[in-house]
Amino acid sequence: MRSQLSVKLIWVPIFVKKALILHRPPVSQYIGFAVIKADEIRKSGSTVEDSRDVYCGHADIARGVILEPHEPADSQMSRFITERCRTMLISTTYYRDPNPSESGWTGPNF
Repeated sequence: MRSQLSVKLIWVPIFVKKALILHRPPVSQYIGFAVIKADEIRKSGSTVEDSRDVYCGHADIARGVILEPHEPADSQMSRFITERCRTMLISTTYYRDPNPSESGWTGPNF
């Protein structure tokens, strides 16, 4: 119950506010959320690393690959990363925001 209340009362307004800050047309446009459970990320072979100390409510997804900054992945690494992402995408639920210009979430509960 606590996690549902956290999402509904605390995290959703924070997510919407952050998404609107990142909204920079025509480069990016906020239209909703893609939600995946941490357990599904772990099932894909990736790990979830808590980083709330860096940003409130944040976690990082580590795919098991370390790339050099500003260097492309070789073809084998690129395939590996792509497959991990595809596996996670299958388990992701998309929630379109019915009112993306509003400052709060008016869509269904996550």
